[in-house]
Amino acid sequence: MPMAKKKTAKPGIVMKITEFPIPQTIEEAADMLAKLGETQREAEGIAGRTDIEVARIRQSGGELIGPLQASMQGMFNALRAFAEARRQELTNGGKTKLIKLPTGEMKWRTTPPKVEIEDEAALLKAIEGTDHYAQFACNKTFIDKDALKKDAETAATLPGVTITQGEDFRVKPESASGELTDATIQKLLKASG
Repeated sequence: MPMAKKKTAKPGIVMKITEFPIPQTIEEAADMLAKLGETQREAEGIAGRTDIEVARIRQSGGELIGPLQASMQGMFNALRAFAEARRQELTNGGKTKLIKLPTGEMKWRTTPPKVEIEDEAALLKAIEGTDHYAQFACNKTFIDKDALKKDAETAATLPGVTITQGEDFRVKPESASGELTDATIQKLLKASG
């Protein structure tokens, strides 16, 4: 079989050059189609075995990582209890939220405001026709939570709206790649489980 070169299948359509010879007969095309099917089945078999092996490795890794993550959660909780109990001392009377230790840092960070609405339709109905409607409602007739955050004092007076803001505790060991929070530890637990 000759090796493929640029060939025109139809006037104006150029086929890509291929590393495989272009079949010249029905029999050659049938043979290549059979070989393609065999190759596809082989690739699918390898992919299936790979998926099984990856699942086995994930399970094995999860079994090994689980106790480490439980230890991480325990140490994190102990560090938080230590820091909370000595917060005034460690933060110089609340002047700083960062505690630098020779082996890493601990800190408190204020979380961004979060808007929770019990019943969006009821809120839209309650503010319809008021100055608040243009301020907090969007053209698609849904509540603009960003606007509620910007004017949290007014938003908090609206029925069914609660604006919450807290802070989370973080630690960053020098030897680790990133900060740890309850959320990051829980994410690790879920990923390995």
